[in-house]
Amino acid sequence: MKIMNNTTKYLFNFAYDNQISIILDKKINVPFSDPKRRLVVINNYEPFPLAHEIAHILNDDPGILYFTQSKSSIEGGANKLAVKLLAEYYFDELDPELYNIDTFIRYYHIPTYLRDYCFDVIKWSKN
Repeated sequence: MKIMNNTTKYLFNFAYDNQISIILDKKINVPFSDPKRRLVVINNYEPFPLAHEIAHILNDDPGILYFTQSKSSIEGGANKLAVKLLAEYYFDELDPELYNIDTFIRYYHIPTYLRDYCFDVIKWSKN
């Protein structure tokens, strides 16, 4: 099992600051969130799925939502906010000349169809 890294600690602290509870349950197959209860349940410490589930709560999405690579509007919105959350941490102290979209995507296992969106977020981070 992957151990908690600095990004995951950042996301746990971010969730705490936003009154979001996180439970680690290795028995579940897929992470999920319950925005009404402000609860995220994860099965490992991978940053992108965690950020994605936190995003469902911040977006106040309806129902109980399971992590998927779907491009639906609800899932797409959670993916985009997850990218923003991760970018805020990843690029915070990095010199803009060292920004690399592909390294960012690989590091967080972000779906490649979000590459253009990542580029837009990274461009925004430089300003």
